[in-house]
Amino acid sequence: LTTPQTPEEIHLAETIQTSKSWRKLYNALFAVLRGEYKHDQQQRDQFQQQITELQEQISFLYQTNPENSEAIEALNNEVTQLRIQSDERQPVDQVKLNEILASFFPVNEQMLNSLTTSHPESFRYLMTTLHMKSRYHLVIGAGQRYAQLLAKLPEDINWPQLPNQQIMIQSEHQDSDLFDLLIQPAADLYLCYLGADCGPESEMVLNYCLNWEKDHYDSHVDACGKSLLDFYSENYLTANQWTDVNALFETMVKMYAH
Repeated sequence: LTTPQTPEEIHLAETIQTSKSWRKLYNALFAVLRGEYKHDQQQRDQFQQQITELQEQISFLYQTNPENSEAIEALNNEVTQLRIQSDERQPVDQVKLNEILASFFPVNEQMLNSLTTSHPESFRYLMTTLHMKSRYHLVIGAGQRYAQLLAKLPEDINWPQLPNQQIMIQSEHQDSDLFDLLIQPAADLYLCYLGADCGPESEMVLNYCLNWEKDHYDSHVDACGKSLLDFYSENYLTANQWTDVNALFETMVKMYAH
């Protein structure tokens, strides 16, 4: 509610506004790629009613005649086909797609450029906005559910890679499971490098110590009273993991810190 004063505050305010535009265009883009429903709402409601009735029949069979697996499987197949029908879509509207792409790509470029400036709060905010599973969690799997939709883009469209994909390509870790394990501590340390508070009383350390964010952190009493760097190097990571995290951190510095 206050007017930004410092360069950091101004940059974050601009980042937030850009992010809002990006998110709106991003959602609109995927709405177009999905296409309009083939059936209207009334027809889809009828499909759902049929599905509900079949599910009730399946439940009844499970309770009264569970050995009749063929009948149960047949009903399950009917449910599957009804769901497919209900979700059928029209072809992609190429005119709408081109209009949204023309608006989306410049905003997306602004978003990615914001990552190359040394403003920790902006970096933190963008990592949240770019569909990551937690504040600094750049997991590879975060965007996989859109893969089929992205395949509908024209072949000459150069779809920009999200930061997680860019970092993985530049790093030594091409195994997605290993990358997902290492990227959160590496990104945390990158925030520290940019100037974020990573001391014993910092938000990041307290999240580990007190388990405030249960969806993203396990409780680690060893973190209490330590800096984030000491906790990671002494308690949280094995020697080999610490080496790998440092390598990934160096990759992020080369990519983002100008």
